[in-house]
Order: sequence, then C-alpha cells, then structure tokens
Amino acid sequence: MVTVLRKHTSEIMADAGQIAPREFETSDPLLASFLRCRNFDLLNLRRSDEGRTFFTFLDSPELRLGIVDFVNDGVVPVRSFYSTLRDFEAIGRHK
Repeated sequence: MVTVLRKHTSEIMADAGQIAPREFETSDPLLASFLRCRNFDLLNLRRSDEGRTFFTFLDSPELRLGIVDFVNDGVVPVRSFYSTLRDFEAIGRHK
C-alpha cells in the first residue's frame, strides 16, 4: 500500500512541535495579491525601516507552485486581483 503525504515534511514536523514552520516573505504586492487570490493565507504584514511593505505566507510546496504559476502568467479572477492589490497598497501606505 502506498501512503500519500498531504503535508510537506516541514509542516508535519512543525505540527509536532519539532521545528518552527517555514515562512515565505515578499515585498512584491503583485505576487502577494496573486497568492491571496489563489487562497494562500497572509500570515503577517510588516513595514521595514526603509518603508518597504513585506507580505508573509506559510511556505509549502503548493505555495511554491503558486509562485511558478505567477511567473508563468497564471490565471486569477481580475476583479479579485485588482481589489486585493489596491487593499495591499493602501495598507502599505498607511501602516
């Protein structure tokens, strides 16, 4: 019988309290908006001393595939993308 893992090994170890979950961080609001439209949860939003806004997501193989889709012109709903992008840019200006 073959066992299929549904979680990345690091996520299983993090759930067991063995290691901290890995995070992916980007300062690109276009990528962050695309990932949110692909239903990846935004873990944190922070502003650097230089004024750049950083978006943090839980790293996983699925997230990495989402990033590859972004680079290769993946499809997301246009209105959702634009609305999320506009919200992220507004938060970045006012945070």
